[in-house]
Amino acid sequence: MVEKSIKIVLILVILILFWSVVDSCICGDYILKVCGQNGKTYNNICELRCAKTTKKHDGPCC
Repeated sequence: MVEKSIKIVLILVILILFWSVVDSCICGDYILKVCGQNGKTYNNICELRCAKTTKKHDGPCC
């Protein structure tokens, strides 16, 4: 019974760690400025997507 509880806890911990890695956003450090619909300038399209916004246009926001 105790072994089963330990296995369940370990599985839950592994799932939580997995989802925290999957949800993280890792972008390269290249610069190709884009403007988001929110009016913020992002270094690249990856950073824009990590911010969960869409592109308004290429280049920095005015």
